[in-house]
Amino acid sequence: MNSAKFTIKNLELFENLKFSLEESANTTKLEWLYRYENKVSPREISPNIKMFLTQEEFLGYGFYGEDAKNDTRLNIIPRGKYMFLQGIGGKEDFSVIEKAAETLFLESIWQEKNLDDTTYLRFLQEGEKTVFQIFRAIL
Repeated sequence: MNSAKFTIKNLELFENLKFSLEESANTTKLEWLYRYENKVSPREISPNIKMFLTQEEFLGYGFYGEDAKNDTRLNIIPRGKYMFLQGIGGKEDFSVIEKAAETLFLESIWQEKNLDDTTYLRFLQEGEKTVFQIFRAIL
């Protein structure tokens, strides 16, 4: 895939985005989520691109509908303020996704925003194409 330019947004989620490892009538395989840890300090001058997305954990498929209070089977992207970007590509395009994670990191430094080290990578299937979204909470 060619080098892409990414538009980074400041986003406020007003509701949690929910995901479940258990398939049910309330889950959709057209949306899925991974969690990573960023191991790059804002003070690093030449970080290794592999350190932006470490400790991969699959958090499940999109969950819609009512859930029981404090349902521990659900994983969430918590409501709140995030730096966010979106691009075209699936897991097979991971080098593009790593570049996107680096771009978001560099923009956070430029905007003087402190971000949580947890990085959410959400995929959405839209017809024949896959879209990825990266979320990092603003502290």
